Amino acid sequence: MPRNERQIHGFKFEDWLKKTFFDIYYTSEWDIPEKLNPNSAGGPISIKTSKWKGSVYFGDALRQFQIRQQFTLIVGFWKSEANKKKIVKIVEAIISPDKWKEIWKPLTAENIRELDSLIKDRSISPEAARKRIQEKLSELRNKKPTIITLNPKIDSKTQRRLQCSLSFTNFFKYLVGIDIDGVEEDAVFLLWGEELTPPDF
Repeated sequence: MPRNERQIHGFKFEDWLKKTFFDIYYTSEWDIPEKLNPNSAGGPISIKTSKWKGSVYFGDALRQFQIRQQFTLIVGFWKSEANKKKIVKIVEAIISPDKWKEIWKPLTAENIRELDSLIKDRSISPEAARKRIQEKLSELRNKKPTIITLNPKIDSKTQRRLQCSLSFTNFFKYLVGIDIDGVEEDAVFLLWGEELTPPDF
């Protein structure tokens, strides 16, 4: 499946971090394995990119829901300049299992599997699938809205996936632990005690 623009820039940022700190190109469930994390208590590392003030996307909802270990999340926020993406902020957050679980409440694994099955039911048209999934999402939101957002991806060709994301505000409030009013672009980029100069992508 061709990578969209967000994926392309995300992979470039990820590859730059890997080469800068670890001199590796590593592909697995996690972007960087736990044993290579400079913070010994940080767990494995997940690397994301997001447009400045935009949502942070995490990929497959069920796989993300099932995370039960502490991990480090690194997000590079970018702004568009000409035809390039310029990194304006790098955030490192250590995510405990309890903190991660909290953003999903009151969703259960059964809820997500049901939604995933609805999306992937190819016996119905994409239009019908979208209608059914939106009805189910509305039903769940009416009970109690979650902090994380579920993003059904359904097109007329092959794409039928249930993904998830956090708004810019919720990312900083619930995962980083700071109010959005205190969030600014970085004057200096620091990560694991090193000053960085991110390239444009």
